[in-house]
Amino acid sequence: MRNPFRAMAGRLSMAFAALLAATVPAAGHEEIGHRAEVVSIATSSQLTEAVAGARPGQVLLLAPGAYLVGGQAIAVNRPGTAAAPIALKAGRLGDAVIRLSTVEGFLVSAPYWIFENLVIEGVCTRDDDCEHAFHVVGGGRRVTIRNNRLIDFNAQIKVNGVGGIFPDWGLVEGNAIYSRRPRRTANPVTAIDIVGASGWVVRRNLIADFVKAGGDHTSYAAFMKGGGEDGVFDGNLVACRLAVPQQSWGEQRVGLSFGGGGTGDRYCRGGRCLFEHRSGMMRNNIIHDCSDVGIYLNKAPAARIFHNTLWSTAGIDARFVPTTAVIRNTIFGGRLRERDGGQIIAADNRPGSAAWFVAAAMGDFRLRPGSPAAGAAPFLDEVPTDICGHRRRGRQVSLGAIEAGDVDCDPAGWFPVPGKRAAR
Repeated sequence: MRNPFRAMAGRLSMAFAALLAATVPAAGHEEIGHRAEVVSIATSSQLTEAVAGARPGQVLLLAPGAYLVGGQAIAVNRPGTAAAPIALKAGRLGDAVIRLSTVEGFLVSAPYWIFENLVIEGVCTRDDDCEHAFHVVGGGRRVTIRNNRLIDFNAQIKVNGVGGIFPDWGLVEGNAIYSRRPRRTANPVTAIDIVGASGWVVRRNLIADFVKAGGDHTSYAAFMKGGGEDGVFDGNLVACRLAVPQQSWGEQRVGLSFGGGGTGDRYCRGGRCLFEHRSGMMRNNIIHDCSDVGIYLNKAPAARIFHNTLWSTAGIDARFVPTTAVIRNTIFGGRLRERDGGQIIAADNRPGSAAWFVAAAMGDFRLRPGSPAAGAAPFLDEVPTDICGHRRRGRQVSLGAIEAGDVDCDPAGWFPVPGKRAAR
């Protein structure tokens, strides 16, 4: 019998389609100027030295090759500026591979940095010792993490405040973030873990196979919590089960969340969590094959959940006062559930059917001709395009993340994921 997960993994090994050409950087995220000063890097010691001495406007360019970093995290504490950010990058994705045997890879406490085209792998003997590829803290605002592969960490990207200062307005875009086996740890396992920071945009990433094999066995693809506001999950492909199969010991994989499992007051913005995340937006995300809910809202007032496609998940939970969620134009598996005082206002949502999609079992959620999802929802000003950036036209548009007739919109072909083995 054909294994759908092997087929899906194969589809994700296709060429990296014109993803970045279809994206527009978020406001405030400056691009690298054509006349930037280039600092060439060819060794691991040159990497740490270049970061330590970086100046605004520099491009720290890694030559092709492997870079092994052990011991302490690489401290990123030299600020760029809005007009002259500092970039650490490879010329092409896959040229430079950074292998980390550190608890944290890049400890970012300064603003206006761009990290691009990097492959970063955790290579620790113990999973407890490979926590983060990036840890963004305190003054590390306006950081951009774009077009990287982040592999084999407990929380590839961790964001939190220090001393009451929070690193707001970050951008995580076009990355493939996954682990190749279950994480044997009791520590939190959440691929993108944002606590207390506001205004982060997480856009057009693949987040897959974030499995926790210890502790409470519960893991998340990504969350924003801790009293932040105005976060956005936009156009992400969340494959809770891609190449690492469901385990028999009761592990639970949750998709995207505002609120996660909650936050202790001392970690919250303002020192107290009256809410976990306020005024968050999730739009145009595809979330599939989760053993728990695809979307979890915990103390998340004014959440907007628009035009998402959820397949083979337990649905959407809105839990605890003061959660209020408007859910519209979404295809969902499972159910929409209010719990412990959480409130949902729902309109123009429908549970999906495999017959609606080209090949849901292989991660292809394009709509078939004549699908009941086509033209079944009103146009929303907040979601003028689909996941591929193509315009939704007319007063009636399609449910879910992909507009009917958008035959070239295949997010599963965006991300090269070499070396991943499908479940047998």
